[in-house]
Amino acid sequence: MKNLVFDRLIKISVAFFCLAILISVTNLIPAYNAESSNNSYKIAVEEQTDDFYVNDFANLFSDKEKQVMMERAVELAEEFDGIQVVATTINSLNGYDIEQYAYSMYEQYQIGNESMGILILLSVEDRNIRIETGKTMQVYITDII
Repeated sequence: MKNLVFDRLIKISVAFFCLAILISVTNLIPAYNAESSNNSYKIAVEEQTDDFYVNDFANLFSDKEKQVMMERAVELAEEFDGIQVVATTINSLNGYDIEQYAYSMYEQYQIGNESMGILILLSVEDRNIRIETGKTMQVYITDII
């Protein structure tokens, strides 16, 4: 029982660590939009990159920063049976709410084994950030946090 709790704490800690890296590198303050979300969004979003774990469409990260985030994300997925943390930057939401955009991106990218994933989405021009969690992952961390 202690190992299961410890494993869950590790998973959550790694997810928050990835978020902290994203925020510190970009120096943007996250804005939480409390509008209700509808899980039927079908928005065309950017195709994921070959790196999958780091999709830097806004070109915010250096190659070294991308490499570090990739290594940690891959380690997390391998160590914890497919839990995936994906960091994505975009220039603009193109008029969509960040909740709609993040949900569509999470679904299109199919993040996490059995929906055990986290998408960290940063929109530069909109100065907005969203953490989208898979349905199974929400037992441990919700997208509202």
